[in-house]
Amino acid sequence: MLIWVALAAWDRLVPYGKPIDDLQALDGCYEGEGLPDFMRPPRHWIFFIDHGVILDRDGRHISRIRFAGTKANMTVVVFSPGILITGKPSTVQSGDTFAGKAFVRRSIISIALEDDWGNVMQKTSCS
Repeated sequence: MLIWVALAAWDRLVPYGKPIDDLQALDGCYEGEGLPDFMRPPRHWIFFIDHGVILDRDGRHISRIRFAGTKANMTVVVFSPGILITGKPSTVQSGDTFAGKAFVRRSIISIALEDDWGNVMQKTSCS
């Protein structure tokens, strides 16, 4: 129990890990951070990235993602056009979030959206 509390505290104190070096490393499906397996709907991912293109669950092109700079513990990314994560179940659509941070923490690639740093999308299985 104490280990879980320590890990949660560490994640709050040091919220980012390592930067992403290659845009292709972002390719894959993304879902909200930390959803337990038993709570996931059959199609649990929110969006898919393929060679810098962000697609929704229906395969529609929503935005493009590209690198805007690298810092010691994360990579700044920009979305063009901006994106918005909304609804239940969550969906991605065009919106006004134009930037975020991509990073690797505990071997999981994540993207934090600029307008809501609590809104972290983690790379997950597409099945």
